[in-house]
Amino acid sequence: MLVMAESPVPFEFIDEGQGRYRLEGELSFSTVADVLKKTLAVFRDASRLSFDLGGVSRVDSAGVALMVEWMRQAAQARTELRYVHLPQHVMAIARVSGIEHLISVDSTDAVDRSISD
Repeated sequence: MLVMAESPVPFEFIDEGQGRYRLEGELSFSTVADVLKKTLAVFRDASRLSFDLGGVSRVDSAGVALMVEWMRQAAQARTELRYVHLPQHVMAIARVSGIEHLISVDSTDAVDRSISD
């Protein structure tokens, strides 16, 4: 488990095994730089990854940009990356920004809940 102490709001990136990770905390302007640094290693030597955003309490436009960067990292590493339990407002931000097509959602458990921004 990775706990980011340097962030004002703790962020946890929990390895659940077999390429599945559970995210908890914020994906926001105040956390994304540290989160990116701490998560890049998971793209090495992985053929498939799943990021569960069910425990994410807040996502802003910087968090959506981080998710797009993760997709770019996955493409470079030739890794399939899917998002699970994606908050509804994240897809709304992506739609408004014209980048919805860049975020891969697990079709069996797609956009399923709303969280406050």
